[in-house]
Amino acid sequence: MNELHRAVAGDAPQTTSAAAAVADPVSDLLADLIGEHRSIALVGVVDLTLSRLLSSRHCKTRITLTVTDLDVAPIATLMGSTRVDCIIFYNVLEALRQPSRVLDEARTVLNDSGAIVAITSNVSHGAIRLAQLESRLEQTEERRFDARGLDVLLLNAGYRIDRFERISHTFGSPSPLLPDVPDDVSADLRERIVRDPDFETLQFAFRATPLSDVARNRALARRLVAGSTEIVQAHSRINDLTGYAKKVETELARATQGRIAVDKRLKNALRLVNSAKSATVDAERVRKELSAISAAANALLRGYAEIEQRAGSLAEEALRRAHLLEEAGVAAARQQQEITASLSALQQMQDRVEQGRQFLEQAGRTIALQQYELGTSHVALQQALSERDASAIPMQVAIQHAEALERELEDAHARVSSLTTSQTELQATLLSEEEAHRDADRKYEDLAERFTSYVSTEIEAVCATIAVASRDTSMIRSGRIWRLRRFFRNLFGDSIQ
Repeated sequence: MNELHRAVAGDAPQTTSAAAAVADPVSDLLADLIGEHRSIALVGVVDLTLSRLLSSRHCKTRITLTVTDLDVAPIATLMGSTRVDCIIFYNVLEALRQPSRVLDEARTVLNDSGAIVAITSNVSHGAIRLAQLESRLEQTEERRFDARGLDVLLLNAGYRIDRFERISHTFGSPSPLLPDVPDDVSADLRERIVRDPDFETLQFAFRATPLSDVARNRALARRLVAGSTEIVQAHSRINDLTGYAKKVETELARATQGRIAVDKRLKNALRLVNSAKSATVDAERVRKELSAISAAANALLRGYAEIEQRAGSLAEEALRRAHLLEEAGVAAARQQQEITASLSALQQMQDRVEQGRQFLEQAGRTIALQQYELGTSHVALQQALSERDASAIPMQVAIQHAEALERELEDAHARVSSLTTSQTELQATLLSEEEAHRDADRKYEDLAERFTSYVSTEIEAVCATIAVASRDTSMIRSGRIWRLRRFFRNLFGDSIQ
């Protein structure tokens, strides 16, 4: 039964409605254990449902006691001369300081046909066991019992159990009377818990009647005999186990000696294996180191080959630049020849200009002579006019002669103008030739300067490249790389390039 009533004092619902009268399985069980027409002494607080059931069965509660009362004074003192048919211990046995004493004293206040009825919690329920194993259960003064503990308690107090009932509650289901069960309980721990037959028993309910002293002593004697028998059987079992343990110890000693011998052999084997492993590790390490050295040597040799290839490339570059310099020299010689031809043509033009100047000077002299002759002709004309006037030469002859002289004068002026124009053109040509000569000189000087700078730069670059290649080659041939190359070639032959 998973749904239970609130069985702890103070948890009972305080209601007077009709719903409170609904039958509860636990209350029905307790009422059945108590019976009908019984006078009752109640220890603890029962719920309203059980009270109504007891009233319906004509049971009367003569006195109600608490745990505190029983811890302070004996129950006989508290009840005085009152005697009852039944004492109900309602969830209080686990709270009493001395439950065995209280139960023993309760025998004195029961009628001849009296009995005790009790309900108490089971300490063996799976939720409580799990909380104990996981140290989640709070430490209290309550003394919870399991089925065997209750049997011992009742027998020591002088009672015989007439009826013993278990109230179940599924392990893992929530209940206000139990601690919570985590979801992540391991399978091994759950298996350990469910081995107990009472792992789902929430509470025990029982009825017990008091024994007479004789019956009590007999029961204790029977229990003692049974216990003694169990002890004898346990001793016999212990003796058997002891003999078996001695045999096991003997076999264990032999096995230990054999194990020691095996351990020695195993240690020797392990030592040999470790030595072999160490040798293997050393060989592997040496092989790896040789591989690393070989790889490094190959890398160095590849670097040397790259340097040699670079030196060859630099030599080819130097040759190419030398060819370029040679071509540049040929081009410069060609330009020098062109400049020389230009200078020769310029010289010829200067000669022509000089001839023109000489021609102009001669033309000037001719013009001066003609001007002189014109002046002479003018004088002659004046004389002729004078003679005409004097000798009366015909006017017609004089005019013709004068016109002829004027035409000669105009021709002379035209020749002078033509010679002046030629002189101007020759001067302009001379100036143009001189300017071209100066431009040619400047181009030649600029070309010579650039050619010289280019040749110097290329020569310096080639020299620097050759110097670097020579230095790298010298360092390689004189350094550790070259010695390693010779070493590995001697070691491995020509397989290392």
